[in-house]
Amino acid sequence: MTTKPKPDARARLAAAEATVARWRKSIAQAEADKLRAADKGDHQRVVFILDKLERLKDRLAAAEARLVQVREGLPKALRREQATLAAIRAGTKLATRVSAAAPAVQARWSAERKQEQVDQVKRQRRGVKAAGEDGKIQHGRKEVPDPWEPGARISVPCNMRESPIEHMAARKRIDGAQKDAADRYRMLYERSQLGPLRAMDPVKEKLDGRGAGEAFSDGLMEAARELAATNKSLGRVAAALMISLVGEGLGIDALASRYSHLSAKLAHGYVTGRLLEALDHLVERWGLISEGRGRKKITGTGLISVSGPQVEHDFLRPARLVDKLMNVPGAAK
Repeated sequence: MTTKPKPDARARLAAAEATVARWRKSIAQAEADKLRAADKGDHQRVVFILDKLERLKDRLAAAEARLVQVREGLPKALRREQATLAAIRAGTKLATRVSAAAPAVQARWSAERKQEQVDQVKRQRRGVKAAGEDGKIQHGRKEVPDPWEPGARISVPCNMRESPIEHMAARKRIDGAQKDAADRYRMLYERSQLGPLRAMDPVKEKLDGRGAGEAFSDGLMEAARELAATNKSLGRVAAALMISLVGEGLGIDALASRYSHLSAKLAHGYVTGRLLEALDHLVERWGLISEGRGRKKITGTGLISVSGPQVEHDFLRPARLVDKLMNVPGAAK
């Protein structure tokens, strides 16, 4: 189905003037017919022509009103048409530029795609994985306490590689009690807000007039005290390891890679062994009950040594952080 193009303003004005002229001509013709019928004495025809004249005059009045409307709106219509023509010319110019640039854009896109394929092959040869291919996302499910029913547990979806603890729990390398101990330690670490505290300057005056001590809530200080007491019971090395792996979610491989003087297998085994030893200590400290498989403890046999390498400070955080974690005022011994 095709639609007729809308006439421009001048064409509409010409059409309105032509309509008025046509109705005036028809009225003049009817007046002449009425005079001839009256001369012949044909009264019936005279009445018919008079009725026709009334209808013609009504149509002429409507046509004249339409003509006045078109004449009044002519300037605005002309401006609108000029703007439309300008937009059409600009669109045509833009379409011409896009058409001219299309081959270059297509060539650039093809080159970038080929380069990405080449880079992907190089990464595969070097064993380097791009974003989204690093295995940091593994969909799974875990059981958490039911917020609506105390004592019950529900299964929820999660990323099994969100932290080393989640990954080890999914692979059944730690039991329920060790998982609960790690979750409790992480909760303490996050509630104490150690990251923001390290960046704060307690001496600096606040802009709103508050003192430095007002930023520390009772819950924050209580969590910091309990965490400090826990870190003291773990010891300096185990506490720093728990902060890195459980508190901050650093991967075991990343932590083991800091042992440049050891083989990868030996370093990985040492870090894993110390982590399991620390979790066992927390289970005993907090009196947690094991769920699922039987409890296992790592002993100092084979390549996994709980005594660790001679240089234990290679992977530790700065000494100031560990000292701060283990020296919170009011921490229980």
